[in-house]
Amino acid sequence: MIALSQVLAFLVELATLAAYARWGWSWFETPFASVVAALICGGLFALLWGWFAAPKSDHRLAVPLLLVFKLLAFGGATKALVQVGQTNAAALLAAAAGLHLILALWLGDL
Repeated sequence: MIALSQVLAFLVELATLAAYARWGWSWFETPFASVVAALICGGLFALLWGWFAAPKSDHRLAVPLLLVFKLLAFGGATKALVQVGQTNAAALLAAAAGLHLILALWLGDL
């Protein structure tokens, strides 16, 4: 069960990264500016995730704050997808993130 939880966590984290990159992409009309914005948004998410939520980070948050951080990260990515018109993807991400968090809390593997 823990392996399933960790695979689901990884997939949700990748989808969240993609959602933030897609949101950044939507800010501009020109391809160059869109790529730069996507890289900045995705990179900022990856940086914050690596600093505060990565399992081997020296700065990983304790469980109550880690849960809040993950809820904000996944919720923000869901909102970003809604803003760019990807409502089905947003619903899928929200459901997968919710399932991941419930499973991780139940298994003690957050």
